[in-house]
Amino acid sequence: MIKKSLYWGMMVSSLYFVWGCSESKSGQAIGAETAQTAAEEAVASAEDVVDILAGADAVADEGAAMLTDEGTGATDESGYTDEGSVNPIKQLLEGEPIELSYSLDEFATKVYNKASYEIVIQAKTDKVTVYDIIINRGNNCQVNKYDHDKKLPASLSFGRMVKLSIGCDPNYIREIEVKTDYGNYKFGRIRN
Repeated sequence: MIKKSLYWGMMVSSLYFVWGCSESKSGQAIGAETAQTAAEEAVASAEDVVDILAGADAVADEGAAMLTDEGTGATDESGYTDEGSVNPIKQLLEGEPIELSYSLDEFATKVYNKASYEIVIQAKTDKVTVYDIIINRGNNCQVNKYDHDKKLPASLSFGRMVKLSIGCDPNYIREIEVKTDYGNYKFGRIRN
């Protein structure tokens, strides 16, 4: 429902923009007709995308038992089925089910007498399960093994969070991949 409202809102805005541009230069009636045709084609192709997304959602609801052997579709002992990366259009329309930030781990900072940080993963949906987190594609920075083994997988309801100690300064993090039951999400730099 929200996707369709967002879709139609964008389409109406685009049509008003095209109409406004064509009206501002009334001497270019041919250009207005071309713009109108282009807008109609854009609406038709956007409807095709919505239909494809609706079909993909229906297939996902029926089950993902027939995935390829390329690392997707494999189920591990925790029950996680790797759904692969999320479709960028679907991610744009629905958003991410989680939010990332970092905080200073005050206890570890006092114990080791050097700054120690945690990645905070907070749920933005009613229920999401976080299965794994990969920092910088597994290079130079990792989640603390104890936290990884004891706190993951984490089933989070809206607003709940899990904090995982990391072995580097957050300024050196370039990419974080979080594997959830919604799919795999990649994030760039994270905020404090």
